[in-house]
Amino acid sequence: MQPSTSSSNNLTSEAAANDSGTGVEELSDEDKELNCIEEIEAIDGPGPAGYRCAAHTMQLAVMDALKHADTATILASARALATQLRHPSIMMCIRQMKIKKPKIDCPTRWSSSCDMISRLIELRSFCEQMAAADENLIRSDDEWQQYSNVLSALLPAKFATNIFQKEQLTAGDFYGAWMKCKAEVAALALTFGDRLVSCMEMRERTLFDNDLFRSAIFLDPRY
Repeated sequence: MQPSTSSSNNLTSEAAANDSGTGVEELSDEDKELNCIEEIEAIDGPGPAGYRCAAHTMQLAVMDALKHADTATILASARALATQLRHPSIMMCIRQMKIKKPKIDCPTRWSSSCDMISRLIELRSFCEQMAAADENLIRSDDEWQQYSNVLSALLPAKFATNIFQKEQLTAGDFYGAWMKCKAEVAALALTFGDRLVSCMEMRERTLFDNDLFRSAIFLDPRY
């Protein structure tokens, strides 16, 4: 008598459940994202690049640029300012004045760093007003300019990432958005911007070095 297929499937399912459900500690969201990035970095094959790969490749390129010591120092300064602005006594003033609250980024999510810096720039006048009462809110004009430079270079990458996450993304759409992002960042003529373009060019090889991708671009009448 042959064992039923449903019984075999049940046994297999139970075994898989036991293997995955015992003795395994659940990862935090940040650990899951880091693991995902490491797995994507390890992929090296001739398969076609989908929109998910494009979005993650952009993320990796931006994170490469942000790791530079100079940029890391700028982000640390911005993060310290945002943290100070969220002090209870200062938040009370912010609520009374009915202005936007400061944001604190998650270091593994560069788009949140972009949002944090953007909000800080909006709160610059408030920081300058409150600096006399709290010296931790003091930032020089040069520091504010550095915040602005980083934000200016990140915004085109953020816009391109939104395009890469579209449900229907063709190779031509991706290529156009990627090249437009590089051109806009390069046109800024900023140190961080040039570094970001360089990181994008290093990462783009994993996307462009693909026969299917090249064929799609060749057949796209826009190119």
